[in-house]
Parts: sequence; C-alpha cells; structure tokens
Amino acid sequence: KSRHEKCEGAVTVDDVRDTIPRPTADKIIENLIKDGQVVKVTSNKKEILFYTDPAYKLKVHPDFTESWRKISVEGLDDKKIWEFLDKQGHYGL
Repeated sequence: KSRHEKCEGAVTVDDVRDTIPRPTADKIIENLIKDGQVVKVTSNKKEILFYTDPAYKLKVHPDFTESWRKISVEGLDDKKIWEFLDKQGHYGL
C-alpha cells in the first residue's frame, strides 16, 4: 500500500521473496491475493503484484451490467456507445 500511495508502482514477487524468507513471502502473497488486496499479473515471465485500492472499486448497477452484455461495441466509436447508453437510461461517469 505504501508503494501505491507514493506512486512507486508495482513490486515483483521476486523482490518480496528476496526481502523475506520464500515460504513466508508466498504465504503472505497468497493471503493478500485471496483478500483482494493485491492482484498478481505475469509479464515477460515475471510475476508482478499490484495493490488494489478499495477507493477505486466501483459498484455497478446490475441493470447496467446486463445491458452492457447484451450489446456488441465492436466497430462503435465512443460517441455511439454514449448515445446507446443514454437511450437506455444510463449515464456515464
């Protein structure tokens, strides 16, 4: 979390393992992932951990999700998507 607050970005799993014993590091990482506090992404064969800031978790109304899944946005520009959402009674953020 402190890296996130300082805008220092993600940390690699290897960096965590270098800092504390591997079994402890793996258990901590597993618990953080399970609790939804971090997500693990693999990039160029490296495992990277990103903090999940709860302040940015949006609750999306189920009707919006259902409407979104019913349409295909392939080939539509942003304006047409906004117009469709407006016609359906939804608003953008």
